[in-house]
Amino acid sequence: MRRMGHAQRFCVIAQARTGSEYLTTRLNEHPQIVCHRELFNPHAVYSGLGSAFKARLPSVEFRDAEPLAALEQVAALSEEAFPEKRVFGFKLFLKHNQDVRKHVRADVSYRLIVLERRNKLAQFVSTQTARATGQWTARANKKGEAKPSNKPSAVADGPPEPMAVDIDRLAHFVEISTKRYALFNKRITDREGVLHLHSEDLDERFAEVLEFLGVDVTPELRIVRLRQNPAPLVERVSNWDAVVKWLESHGHADWAVA
Repeated sequence: MRRMGHAQRFCVIAQARTGSEYLTTRLNEHPQIVCHRELFNPHAVYSGLGSAFKARLPSVEFRDAEPLAALEQVAALSEEAFPEKRVFGFKLFLKHNQDVRKHVRADVSYRLIVLERRNKLAQFVSTQTARATGQWTARANKKGEAKPSNKPSAVADGPPEPMAVDIDRLAHFVEISTKRYALFNKRITDREGVLHLHSEDLDERFAEVLEFLGVDVTPELRIVRLRQNPAPLVERVSNWDAVVKWLESHGHADWAVA
């Protein structure tokens, strides 16, 4: 398998609703970086390539059968599409392709950005809201205002209605999420080239991320994705008192302040 000649490779290790799309987009705006999205999403290959190159992406069937070969195929397309971008990366969720997870852990030429959200209540509510509305991302329009992306036309504009949080599902979500990160981090304990990052610190540490990837820090980069649900959690959860009681009893009272 021939490997493409990017000067640096990296992988953003994350889960849904941790700010990975925001980070991916900001990195993609850098003149030296191409950062693809969910190349190993079970349903599709989400890249950062334009329409002229998307037709040449590996199929889901080939990608699943030959994940590392498919990764190199995307890298080759990236070099062709963005010859000026010497740093190649993509994001990989902790439940995505196991072979690729092993590959980026073992191949130390990859730098790893492990992105986690401290406030898992906020992550849970954001996930449930996105599933209910079908709106997973938000972009800024030319006026800098939030504009929904991939949102079905049947979904009404405006903030979503407050949702009742199922405490048992929240507890299960927190347990599984914590275990997945713990297991991955255990496997890279002694690995070099790892940056641990929390989504709550993305803006203040963005320059550090660029330095970690070995590129120039460019403060003029645009921010094109905004918070989809800027309202406080207390306004987005209908059974707030019950949720706070559970948080306090499990040592997570600080999650209630977001």
